[in-house]
Amino acid sequence: MRQFGAQIIESNSKIITRYNSLHGIIVDTSQIPDLIPVVSVIAAIAEGETRIINAQRLRLKEFDRIESTTMMLRILGVEVQTYTDSMIIYGKKELLGGTVDPCGDHRIAMAAAVAFYASDASITIKNMECVEKSYPEFWKDFLNLSEVGI
Repeated sequence: MRQFGAQIIESNSKIITRYNSLHGIIVDTSQIPDLIPVVSVIAAIAEGETRIINAQRLRLKEFDRIESTTMMLRILGVEVQTYTDSMIIYGKKELLGGTVDPCGDHRIAMAAAVAFYASDASITIKNMECVEKSYPEFWKDFLNLSEVGI
């Protein structure tokens, strides 16, 4: 988040992120392939282009995560170019609404939930229960964040 231009404040065991505007960056995924769906949502609202590089491992996951992430972003109105081992995401101020099918990929479902905060339009996530694979309490915690005004 700092690389995107956000201010991170740690206080009383809480982490607060503040940002007025984010900017595109280069993200090397070689050590963090599982974070790319949610990082891509941040890139989608960052001004300019974000390059996701060294992403060939994403094509070898349960699903081709480059393609599933790209599908999610395009549904939300984001321009994305994909290559064998990389992506370019062209950020915009606000995401459109739409229906995201995570195709059973828990990380895509959670990333789509994060996208909810970057959109004034409705975002529907099909097969939401797929998050139980890695984070059974995700939707409960997500709703709790909504209640505290995140």
